[in-house]
Amino acid sequence: AFTLGRALYQASDVHEFDCGRDNHLSLSDFRQDLETVVRDRDDTDIRVDGTKWVVGRLSLTRARDGVKQGGLANVGQTDNTSFQHSEGRRMAKDWPTASGSSNCRRRRVVIPAAQPRFKGKTAFQVDSVSGLSNNQGMTIITDPRCVDYRSVGHPEKPTRIIRTSELLKRQKSLELAWAEPAPVTDSILLRAHPQSHLDRLLVQEDFDADTAWHPGIDQHARRGVGGAIKAVELARTGDFPFSLLRPPGHHATRHRSMGFCYLSSMAIATLHALATGSRRVAVLDFDVHHGNGTEDILQGNPAATFCSIHQYPCYPGTGDADVGGNCFNFPVAPRTPREEYRVVISKAFDRIKAAKPDLVGVSAGFDAYARDPLAQETLEREDFLWIGSELRKLGVPVFSILEGGYSADLPDLVLSYLLGLAGK
Repeated sequence: AFTLGRALYQASDVHEFDCGRDNHLSLSDFRQDLETVVRDRDDTDIRVDGTKWVVGRLSLTRARDGVKQGGLANVGQTDNTSFQHSEGRRMAKDWPTASGSSNCRRRRVVIPAAQPRFKGKTAFQVDSVSGLSNNQGMTIITDPRCVDYRSVGHPEKPTRIIRTSELLKRQKSLELAWAEPAPVTDSILLRAHPQSHLDRLLVQEDFDADTAWHPGIDQHARRGVGGAIKAVELARTGDFPFSLLRPPGHHATRHRSMGFCYLSSMAIATLHALATGSRRVAVLDFDVHHGNGTEDILQGNPAATFCSIHQYPCYPGTGDADVGGNCFNFPVAPRTPREEYRVVISKAFDRIKAAKPDLVGVSAGFDAYARDPLAQETLEREDFLWIGSELRKLGVPVFSILEGGYSADLPDLVLSYLLGLAGK
């Protein structure tokens, strides 16, 4: 393993670089010495332009002035230092280090350019961001810790976030800023859930056959809520934020965790928005499964309008009728043709427009996709782009959070939706 920090700077005008000591290596010499010993975990491997990131004991060395892009490889150190990217002028600390893993092996890697942004233990965050927001920007809210739990064989798995994050950082069509979830207090959660529900998250017992208890699941769920809260804040500034976190939340009812969901993130964010200045909030849920948890918490609230488009019959078996005077359901039969599905979605948009909200929250589920394994619908990438573009046309602040979507194409579907929101 390397004992010195070594940086590879991918800029044509750079011929030498700081190796963490007083001498320098030429670029050509360094490129001949990229054999490293790394520790990695299968569930955190990702690919960036054909190069596999790995999780290892990494630390940062300071870049030389004038370097345009920087990457580094250092295995064997446990201390974490700061790195000043000379162009981005952002500082990152606590470079991710691997948690204990028995899955160790040798691998040849090339470390691509990096602008570290988040704190955490996994590798998906360590490639370059796509850019910064413009006047009407777009921000992705995420946290590397959300991939730290999993159930073997479960469709709601870490790679949903890892691969989507990877694609969003690699693509060139959108300029994206990146942010972390907002902190969440019990008082925010208690607007939607009783204390007994929060206490249950600490009990080491599965909630149902689909919804396992994991160590730290209460904190993972709180960060999911924090992503939605942060999205509300950003939307109010004119941004189009998207919370890319797990677990999802729209099946969690006031008193019950279910359907992969533990806290009802969208409902909590809606109530938080209403408590902090919004007069009317509308929620559009286009996940293929009915947002029963969001409905359970928001029904009867005259300041909130909830619209769910979902397959019926399908899990969780609810959503065949409107409830509460403010929750409107738009069930569609399995294998409904795309054109008909869009007609139903348009009716939901009409209902949202009629509510005249000053803020719209979107539970963005991508499992109505034609090749999703958990449902039997027919939507394609173009349909999610269309949904995004229709939301943009509303002319009011919009924030989105990830719910479902379990196909291998999830990253492309999310990107298509964001392109629509951006007016691309």
